[in-house]
Amino acid sequence: MTTIKPPRIKGEPPSGYDGPLWYRLRSTYPFDPRYPFSIPTKLGNRLYGDNSGKRIFTSGEIIDSEGNFIPPFDKPVPCKKTAKSPKHPAEFIGGTGNIISDRVYRAITSLNPSDQIFVPLDVANQDGSIERWYMMYFGNSALDHFLDPIANELELGVNSAGKPFYRTPTWLSDRKSDRFPYLDGSIIAGRNLFSSFGGAPYFSEKLIELMGDVFDERQFLMPVGIA
Repeated sequence: MTTIKPPRIKGEPPSGYDGPLWYRLRSTYPFDPRYPFSIPTKLGNRLYGDNSGKRIFTSGEIIDSEGNFIPPFDKPVPCKKTAKSPKHPAEFIGGTGNIISDRVYRAITSLNPSDQIFVPLDVANQDGSIERWYMMYFGNSALDHFLDPIANELELGVNSAGKPFYRTPTWLSDRKSDRFPYLDGSIIAGRNLFSSFGGAPYFSEKLIELMGDVFDERQFLMPVGIA
């Protein structure tokens, strides 16, 4: 039986908070992802883009007009490890494209099988064996608005079209800030994983329990509450 090692967590909920916990992924700065294998350049150029999955949704890029993968992405993308590949790579690697192991894929899809988009990768080890990995796009789970405006004391602004919106607080991306954020429960209801649009991923406590410590040693989790 596989022993699941708990992840590194920095910070604690404020005194008196006894609600559900989520976690957001943070890293030391600067952070350069260590990818465990190489993807063929031509295919990689088509796969990499924005992790929200806009390229995935563009007909003719990777899928057809009906949402089916087009060749060569209708089959697992062949990749390979090299002598420079890390011996013990992280299993959740964020970046331009999120790379996850098969175990992490199974944990995510056991809770929400269709919230993200996954492109299978068949990775050849130097001994000839094959490992299954995935490139993951957040797709519709890349959220613009997910913070509770009242609990986080968000500032109200007006966009160029004259419509009001809540500004993203600067402390959310401040690496020195230890402020405890509150998610909007009505927005994240039923989810276990999402990303701030183009930013950090957020994990439910249930998903973290299934995955354990799957992150780079330079990364850690910070707790988040629900208003």
